[in-house]
Amino acid sequence: METSKRKKNILFITILSVVGLIGAMALQMIWIYNSYELIKNDILNEGYATIEKALEEEGNMRFGQTPKGTRIKSGPTNDTIPPMTYFYERLSDMGYPMSLHNLDSITAELLTLKGLGNQYYIDIINLRTGEKINGIGSQKEPSFMAIKPKYFPIRSDYTQVVQLIITNPNKTFLERMGLMLAGTFIIMLLVIVCISYQVRFISRFEKIFQIREDFSYAMIHDMKTPLTSIIMALNFLRSGKLDNRQEMKDKYFDIAENEADHLLTLTNKVLTISKLENHKLEMNKTEVELTNIIEKLTDK
Repeated sequence: METSKRKKNILFITILSVVGLIGAMALQMIWIYNSYELIKNDILNEGYATIEKALEEEGNMRFGQTPKGTRIKSGPTNDTIPPMTYFYERLSDMGYPMSLHNLDSITAELLTLKGLGNQYYIDIINLRTGEKINGIGSQKEPSFMAIKPKYFPIRSDYTQVVQLIITNPNKTFLERMGLMLAGTFIIMLLVIVCISYQVRFISRFEKIFQIREDFSYAMIHDMKTPLTSIIMALNFLRSGKLDNRQEMKDKYFDIAENEADHLLTLTNKVLTISKLENHKLEMNKTEVELTNIIEKLTDK
């Protein structure tokens, strides 16, 4: 019953440790995912700010080509139409169209300064029809992790909007999450090692308990045999049946004496094992002659 209970406790601790490990890993994954989403939102905002800044600089370059004293009238704005939309629209209507090459070079420079990489694409889209009007950039094919900040209208009727697509932001994510990922990996590795060591230690502890039980059973059995022999020899000697048979009497005395020595040897072994467990005794290997040992065992 005691062994069964101990095994159940060990199984419970092992299951609890594994569940704890899975829970810790789940929490780490949730933390990493939330961090990823926060960084993704930051990149989205930075991407939008980048294309807005690039459009502003490209628009100022076009405005510098207009006659001195030119003024551009704005229009009604709302949450989706920023004031600069009318600026770009009026410039185009005045015969100063957007230069995609200038916008491309400005965007590339700003993205590099912000640490957003150099793999991007700029789309000019008719938002009403969904038709792609034009585009430029260093990489057209986006990865599955591509980030698309919200579009920026350059005409108030949404027939032309500009959208920056960061086609491969993996490097940016690694740069911003690298330290966190490395720390998470190290922590999880330590947790896994500690729990594995704990489970292994518990398993070895169970084996030690089992060995102790087997040893105790074997030792009791070994002690019972010489005790039985001693008692039987003493009973014969006490009965007086051997008083006239000195040779047989001496033989039974020898049996009792040998079994007593055997019992003393077993007792000394138990004490030796106790000393070994308490590190009070060192074991040294030596070679012994087996012939004498076998002959003694054969006689017994």
